[in-house]
Amino acid sequence: MLAQDEEGYRNLVRITSEASLHGFYRKPRVSKRYLAENSKGLIGFSGCLSGELCEELLAGNYEKARSVASSIRIFLAKEILSRDQDQGLEQELKIHEALFRWKKELNIPMVATNDSHYLCGD
Repeated sequence: MLAQDEEGYRNLVRITSEASLHGFYRKPRVSKRYLAENSKGLIGFSGCLSGELCEELLAGNYEKARSVASSIRIFLAKEILSRDQDQGLEQELKIHEALFRWKKELNIPMVATNDSHYLCGD
């Protein structure tokens, strides 16, 4: 998630605090309802290949994935630069078509990102 203004920053702090203090189970997390209630001023992304949307697509559950995309409209994004530029992952190629279609059908902006994670070390 990105904060686009001061209100977004405050909501981001609120969400991360809630996730760490009350939603922690192996990893910090919050419900979609909590996200929706605190989403003003935020730009969110649908996540990497292990996110709910992509997992449904990879499992062949197109309608379920479309329902997820529609319900979290402000959060749809994908880790691509264009149809010709990707990380070379076969799984990404499987989901590109649906994401490009939903961009038009559901009028959801697409954001170019890359799958990056923080490493924890001693």
